[in-house]
Amino acid sequence: IAERVAVVGAGPDGGSEFGSVRSVLLDARGFLYVLDPSNVQVSVYDETGAFRQHLGRKGAGPGEYRSPYSIALLGDSIALSDPSLSRISLIGPDGAWLREWPTPPNTGPQAVRLYRTPPQSFWAYATIFARSGLERVFIRYEASGPTDTLPIPKSSVTAGTGITCNSPNRSISFYSQPFGATPIAVPTPQGERAVAVSSAYRISFLGRSGDTLRALERDVTAPRLSDAEWAEATEKWQAFRRKLPAAHCTKDGFERPPVRPLLGMIFFDDEQRMWVEVFTATGQQYDVYDPKGSLVGTVNGLPPSSGIEPSVAAGRIALVVQDSLDEQVVHVFRIRPGEP
Repeated sequence: IAERVAVVGAGPDGGSEFGSVRSVLLDARGFLYVLDPSNVQVSVYDETGAFRQHLGRKGAGPGEYRSPYSIALLGDSIALSDPSLSRISLIGPDGAWLREWPTPPNTGPQAVRLYRTPPQSFWAYATIFARSGLERVFIRYEASGPTDTLPIPKSSVTAGTGITCNSPNRSISFYSQPFGATPIAVPTPQGERAVAVSSAYRISFLGRSGDTLRALERDVTAPRLSDAEWAEATEKWQAFRRKLPAAHCTKDGFERPPVRPLLGMIFFDDEQRMWVEVFTATGQQYDVYDPKGSLVGTVNGLPPSSGIEPSVAAGRIALVVQDSLDEQVVHVFRIRPGEP
């Protein structure tokens, strides 16, 4: 069962204290780290949710960052990815700068982040130059630095072609396919890749050469897509067509899927267990698997990830939540095993 123990970021006026939240992290003490790229800061909160300090500061020197992007644990230290400075910095729990590693330039969606496989490593998304041209890879980091590289598997499934429109004023607009099936690929603590498609509950584990080592599946009914959800998801596209009916678009509209995607994020906790965010016909849940791939539990009562990787450590989970004003705050829950 999940019991909420803290809400972080809710301001006294009801709004959020954060400009935006891109990454959250819990450590073994129950301390919470919140990365806010809009305010260019990483805020630290204790196990009660009380503010303790800012980690590092804005700048380009040691222990500083210009565009904080993602954070992960490496032992008891914090790794921070800063694409604008093309580096990953390692900062001690007391805030002291320890070292840094250069990285290829990288920015983009949430897939471009640090992937957590604690306690002694994490992986970083990167685009590198190879003999065959640009290649997308995961790079594994340990205390000694980068140690391993895995290619990111290519998927024949995309989120849909979307719609591109050329307006009479020569501006270009793009609208992605709502509720489209999306490929999922994450590195595992064992040096494999867990891959899936959001429309089906089947997760395959690929070895270094790309061969399927094993797979897990569950028979779960996907949630139906309601009229209200479809109308909300396509409102910007519909508003554009109403405003600019003369715009030339690649398609006349979106094909509505009968159901919503089944899978959300896949991530790992501090005991190397895999968490799978699942959307079912009866509600949302997180399925938890041990390192051998056996289902050890299902956690209900948690909010959706909203596309930002949750963090699980010391029996707690932190998630980014949209509040009643549609602003971002962080909720921390204690997970009590063995209860319904």
